[in-house]
Amino acid sequence: MVDYAVPPLLGALIGYFTNYVAVKMLFRPYRAYYVFGKKLPFTPGLIPSKREKLAGAIARVVKENLVTEEAIRSRLNEEKVKESLRSFVDSALSGFEKRSEEIIYGFLKNLEGKKLSFLFGTEGIDEKAEKLVRLVSGWVNGKKVSELVPPKLYREFEEFLDVKVEELTEVLIEESEKPEFRELVYSFVKANVDRLRNVLPVIPEEISISLSQKVSSYILDLVGKVSKSPEFRVKLSKVLWAKVQEFMGSRIDTESKVWKGLEKVLRRVVEEVLGSLLYRDLSRRDVEFVSGEISRLLSLFLKEHREEVVERVSEELLKVVERELPVILNSLDLESLVRNKVNELPIEEVEGLILKLISEELKYITLMGGVLGFLIGSLQILFL
Repeated sequence: MVDYAVPPLLGALIGYFTNYVAVKMLFRPYRAYYVFGKKLPFTPGLIPSKREKLAGAIARVVKENLVTEEAIRSRLNEEKVKESLRSFVDSALSGFEKRSEEIIYGFLKNLEGKKLSFLFGTEGIDEKAEKLVRLVSGWVNGKKVSELVPPKLYREFEEFLDVKVEELTEVLIEESEKPEFRELVYSFVKANVDRLRNVLPVIPEEISISLSQKVSSYILDLVGKVSKSPEFRVKLSKVLWAKVQEFMGSRIDTESKVWKGLEKVLRRVVEEVLGSLLYRDLSRRDVEFVSGEISRLLSLFLKEHREEVVERVSEELLKVVERELPVILNSLDLESLVRNKVNELPIEEVEGLILKLISEELKYITLMGGVLGFLIGSLQILFL
C-alpha cells in the first residue's frame, strides 16, 4: 500500500515545491551574487534583472492604453467633471472676493510715488478729453435726467425737496427784498423803456428814467405785498416742485444748443482735470482707494452675474484644457514619468505591487504544480 501512495505524494510535493521556487525566482534574489568573480545563474531574479524593461512596458501601457488623449477628453466631457469644475471656479471666486482688495493692491502698489503720465503718457490730452466727452454724450443721449441719478440718491433728493421747498421759497422771497434784486428789476424795466424810446424818439431821457423808477417801484411793492400772502407761498412751492419734476423727467438731447454748450465746458474741465492728474504723484492712499473701488465694483458685478461668470469661466477653462491637451500630455511625458517612478521604487515595493495584482493567480500556479506532480506520480504506479 505504501508503495502505491509514495509516488503520487512525492510527485505532488516535488511539483508544488518546484513551482513555489519558480514563483519566488521571479522576484528573488533582489541582487546578483558572485562566486570567485563569476555571477551565479538566475541572480538576481527575473523581475529585478528585467526591471528596466518592465518599467518601460508599464509606461507604454499607461501612455498608449490607459491615460490617452481620447480617454481624458471623454472624461472631461462627463457632467460629473463639469460640475466639479464649476464648483472649483465658484470656490475660487469666493476666495478671490474675500481677498480681492488685497490682491488688487498687490498689483497696483508699485504705482505708489509714480505719476499717471508714467502709465498714460502726456500726449493727446485734448483727444482723450474729446473721446471721454463723446462717450458721455452717447451714453446720456435720449435718457431722462432721473435715469442718470442713482435710485437711492433720487429718493433722497425727493425727500429733501419735500422738506426744503418751503425754505427755498423763503429764500427766493428774501432775495427779492435785497438791493441787488431791486437793481435787477430796474435794469430790466429801463431796458424795455429804452426800446420804447427807440420806437418813439420824442420821449425825453428824464421821462424815461422817471418812468423806469416808478414802474420798478410798483413791481417791487407788488412783489412785497404778494409775497406776504400764504396762498402765494403755496403756489410758488408748487411751481418750484413742478419745475424740478419736469426737469427730472425731461430727456437729454445731445444735439441741442444747450448740450453743445455744456460739451464745450465739459471738454475744458476734463482737459484741466486730466492735465493735473497726469502730473500728480500717486500716494499710498490713492492706490488703496483705487484698489478698494475696483474690488467693490467686482463684488457688485459678481453679486448680480455670479452664475453666468461661473458658467462662462468653467466653459472657457474646459475649452483651454481640451485645446492644449496634446501639449499638456507631451509636456508631462507620461511614459518617462511612469518609467522613472517604477525604477525609483525599491524592488521590495515592486514585488508587493505585483503580488497585490496577481497573488491569487500565483497561488493557483503553485497548487497546480502540486496537482500535476500528483498526477504524474499516480501514472508511475501503472508502470511499477
